[in-house]
Amino acid sequence: IYIPTLRERKEDMYLLVNNLIRKFNQDFGRNIKGISPEALNILSDYSWPGNVRELENVIERAVINVKLSEEIISPKHIPALTELNKLEIIEEEPIISSESDNLIDYNLDKNNLKMIKDDTERIALLNALKSTNGDSSMAANKLGISLRSFYYKIKKYNIKKIYEYK
Repeated sequence: IYIPTLRERKEDMYLLVNNLIRKFNQDFGRNIKGISPEALNILSDYSWPGNVRELENVIERAVINVKLSEEIISPKHIPALTELNKLEIIEEEPIISSESDNLIDYNLDKNNLKMIKDDTERIALLNALKSTNGDSSMAANKLGISLRSFYYKIKKYNIKKIYEYK
């Protein structure tokens, strides 16, 4: 027997959600009447890799998040899923040519991710120092890190002569 995945039967979402709300109303002694159209759209737009079990967990959390004075599940009650939908949209967007022009061509056969991240961080530190004429405090501020973190990273990457950037 073939049972289609939840992403293949989005038209069943409303019925499934309302059945789950009824179930959790009974389990938690709540009186939630339903789900807002906006929240239902968020649920419908999601790809549901965890299938119905994931939907059940999301609705259970939403029921728990609904205040006792509220009767409808709204998007604010399913914030984690709202963020996941945003990530899925970002992941689906292709890299446009202007973005690919800014990509750094790393030889991934020789560099692992840690080395690439370290190189990038070191370059950012050097650029911040150069753009602030060697002012460590301004450079740290420009990078959005504390002065203590800045000095730690300077030491980590063996950037010794800060005064040379003045």
